[in-house]
Amino acid sequence: MPERLRYLLSDGIAWILNKVVKYRRKVIDGNLAIAFPEKSHEERTKIRNDFYTHFTDIALEQTWLLTASKEQLLAKSTLVNPEVMDRFVKEGKNVMLAAGHHNNYEMGAASIAMQIPIPVSVIYAPLANPFFDERIRETRGKFGLMLWPRGETSKRAKEWSEKYEAFSIGFGFDQSPHGAKRKYWMPFFGRTTAMATGLETYSRKYNAAVIFIYVTREKRGQYKLVMQEVTANANNEPDGAILAKASAMLEEVIRRDPVGWLWSHRRWKLDIEKHRIERDTVYE
Repeated sequence: MPERLRYLLSDGIAWILNKVVKYRRKVIDGNLAIAFPEKSHEERTKIRNDFYTHFTDIALEQTWLLTASKEQLLAKSTLVNPEVMDRFVKEGKNVMLAAGHHNNYEMGAASIAMQIPIPVSVIYAPLANPFFDERIRETRGKFGLMLWPRGETSKRAKEWSEKYEAFSIGFGFDQSPHGAKRKYWMPFFGRTTAMATGLETYSRKYNAAVIFIYVTREKRGQYKLVMQEVTANANNEPDGAILAKASAMLEEVIRRDPVGWLWSHRRWKLDIEKHRIERDTVYE
């Protein structure tokens, strides 16, 4: 499909989702109210309306990924500062990537393996629908990215630590964790928020460097990947500090470009009064 036609189609689908279906409208409005209480109703409504178009852009861009060549993808999803990681690779250090669901994270995930010098995997939750699960694996993994199903991280990481001098694991750390498992609780957009432990745990297990990686949108269909150091040595950080720093970096990115985040996800569905368990750690 020609690019111009693809985005005209995206505009139409976004209008239907927004005005007719009202897809996850209550979730989106609730999240925006939590994140931006200082903004007016009109300002939050504009972010919501623009989000729907952004959301459908990503969906159609993901279908484009199925047939995109290596050269086409690299032209649209470019890592601008690889030197942030290169210095750790030269030292033979493992690197954990902290990523959020901001802008076209799917194109970022698909392209990253071609742009860094060590093997890289991401943790993902297999979809219940086998067809769509296979499409996700196909688009994300077609250029060398390895996908590890949730629950196999420990086993796969151990295998890689024995096989490679250095490797990288990407964690999408900004989604709500499982309520019954151990969690960190820390501020995010001014609210005490549940955080999954994976990024913190594996960074320390392999005394890795940690890099926050995010996606900026230059224009429709054109993205840049940017790296920002969180820590050079995970085990030099106090407990919880890696997640706290990465979350603060992500919040800053979202505040600069609020349309780009995945507002349709129920990020604050866990409440500390209802879902805190004995093994949880709370940070003010």
